[in-house]
Amino acid sequence: MKIRRKTFVKSLAIVLIVFLLGFILVNGYLNYFKSGIFLKEGLSSQDIKLTLTEGELHFYLFEKTINNKPVIGIMVLEQRNGFGWRKFREISISKIEGDISFVHILYPTIKNGNAIGKSMWGGVFPDAVSRNVHFKIDDDVIIPHLLLFNKSGPSYFFTESDNVTSSNLTIKNE
Repeated sequence: MKIRRKTFVKSLAIVLIVFLLGFILVNGYLNYFKSGIFLKEGLSSQDIKLTLTEGELHFYLFEKTINNKPVIGIMVLEQRNGFGWRKFREISISKIEGDISFVHILYPTIKNGNAIGKSMWGGVFPDAVSRNVHFKIDDDVIIPHLLLFNKSGPSYFFTESDNVTSSNLTIKNE
């Protein structure tokens, strides 16, 4: 009887250790690796449309469906001081079919030794006429930093601005 009891206790200890290690590995994957963070947030590689790097921040423009409604958004990941990544910010809005949809996110950065705020704009327009796309944010004309142009289907853009107080964006595609 004592032999069976010792065997049971050892087996139980091994199962608990394996379970604990599995939990630690899965938790580490979901919180420290980009693909794990995307998985935790319900994003697949097909949902990510554009990526842009600004220093230690990585911006991801995504488009996905939530509750049968199309949604676009920006997720910002920051490289940790040690190992891995962490979610810095995320914003998303419902996409209006057939219209230009865009999101606007603020982020901090350093310029000339001073902390400042900057804006990142990302979005989708359904039927782009050409690659000649420019934006106007309160009379400032801006050419997008990154543009994924599709002749048939939606086109996606990322652009950055020092203007952090306005949400007045107009887009022209000629």
